Amino acid sequence: MVKASSVLLQLEKSETRLSKAQHMARLGHWEWYFVDDIKMYWSDEVFAIFQLDKESFVPDEASFLSLMYAEDKACVQESFDEIIKNKTVVTIEHRIITGKGEQRFVEQQIEMIENPNHQLIGLTGTIQDITERKEHENKIKRLAYYDEITGLPNRTFFLELLSSTLKLAKRNDCSFAVLFLDLDDFKGVNDSYGHYIGDLLLKEISRRLSDGLRSSDVAARHFHQCHNAEIARLGGDEFTVLLNELTYPEDAAIVAEHIQEWIAEPVYLENLQIYTGSSIGIAIYPQDGENSETLLRNADIAMYHAKKMGKGHFSFFTIR
Repeated sequence: MVKASSVLLQLEKSETRLSKAQHMARLGHWEWYFVDDIKMYWSDEVFAIFQLDKESFVPDEASFLSLMYAEDKACVQESFDEIIKNKTVVTIEHRIITGKGEQRFVEQQIEMIENPNHQLIGLTGTIQDITERKEHENKIKRLAYYDEITGLPNRTFFLELLSSTLKLAKRNDCSFAVLFLDLDDFKGVNDSYGHYIGDLLLKEISRRLSDGLRSSDVAARHFHQCHNAEIARLGGDEFTVLLNELTYPEDAAIVAEHIQEWIAEPVYLENLQIYTGSSIGIAIYPQDGENSETLLRNADIAMYHAKKMGKGHFSFFTIR
């Protein structure tokens, strides 16, 4: 016959192994009871995830929610409400602010606690720190969607953005413009000073485009929301600018003129003074194309026509 002390010893060892496994996986467990004065229980790993002292911190609903990142708090509360309303299991990812003020990402799986009569008496959940995983995912996303040199969205990102903009414009019967920009004599800069200087020039042009369109009132005067001016680097010295919700096609020309003024200012790099310019082609939705490929191609065609006119010109797409 197995002695009670032996059973207790085996149980303690099992709990120790479980605690170690949860610690290695950074997986915590919590229970929140709506009865008996609404008590909340946290495992040691939950305290560790939130970087809180088990001896001095008493968990309850208010303190639990206070540790949620402000912008994610409503999402967490909605998840609690959904579980209670629909009697379901919910898995969510959100940010927290730890007791040391650090922002971390966690994943929670939450479900109901019922009594023998199937009445709701609380919630229980597991919580896992997934910060490293989210950072890895974000790094992969940046490699897939952002240009390594300038940090701007790349061609893949831009085409997806253009596709969503088209759907919105069709639904709301709006017009927008695609500007295709090419630097004048960028090859000459690379040939004369090397690719390192060429990359620095691309970074400076990217900064001027971003600062000019988002920090000045140029864009705001000519389309409704200046933060909707999206800039991308397609590759080489080719950039695109998406101007949303144009009132008049001529507004795109005014923005193009300002872009050329910003780029024409001398660039100082590594004790070098470099002058460059830009040629810009403009395609307007819907008259110059009703899909992404057509709009981008026609803006490119318009840019080449501008180049034939000489340096520092822009041109609207026209059927020739």
